Amino acid sequence: MLNIEIKNLDEFLNKVSKINIQRTLNIWVKKSIIFLEWAAKKETPVDTWLLRNSYETFFESLKWKLVNTRKYWLYVHEWTRYIKWNPFLTRAAKKSNKDINIIFSNEVHKTLNSLKT
Repeated sequence: MLNIEIKNLDEFLNKVSKINIQRTLNIWVKKSIIFLEWAAKKETPVDTWLLRNSYETFFESLKWKLVNTRKYWLYVHEWTRYIKWNPFLTRAAKKSNKDINIIFSNEVHKTLNSLKT
């Protein structure tokens, strides 16, 4: 017969049950969207600064939106007969992928570190 004793299991399980995953994810979402807004502004073409200065962020629990309030952003991003294609938001998202993963990893790491005694 094999007898295994695990020390401090009750204490560990108590700490794990108190972890607030939703809070961790909300912090990650907020930090990520703020970073993405910065990245998008860097990639947004500048003519009169209207397009670059027209970003708004909206947060809810585990939901977010980054919106450019100028209706012509889509024409600049995609193209028209008169405006050359400039996918600035796509570029910002692709360039930010690694940084968003780092932000996520850091938030998870902080949460898991809270389990240490």
